[in-house]
Amino acid sequence: MKAFERYRRRMTCDLIVEGSRHGGLITDLSASGLFVRTKHTSREGDRVRIVLHEQEGVIEIDARVVREHRMSRHNTTGIPSGIGVSIMSAPEGYFHMLTRFMNETPAAGA
Repeated sequence: MKAFERYRRRMTCDLIVEGSRHGGLITDLSASGLFVRTKHTSREGDRVRIVLHEQEGVIEIDARVVREHRMSRHNTTGIPSGIGVSIMSAPEGYFHMLTRFMNETPAAGA
């Protein structure tokens, strides 16, 4: 499986799981997946819809939970609570947004 470049961005989103809407914060994204900080618990394999409002307009992404990370009060990893999702389908606008991020990121050593 080919690895895609990941971009660290903070973007608010809505996470829709089984018809219920929950708030979230995307902190890491790529062409194949995202990490969404959220208090909502999900299980591996759950289908979710991620809705973000971006300059490309409203972007809705269908995804599947591939991991969940719950932070305990004794957490020492520094990884916030949230879910890692694999993108099942995303509109063209999502990939335009990633291309824009790629063009904004300075080259290594610059």
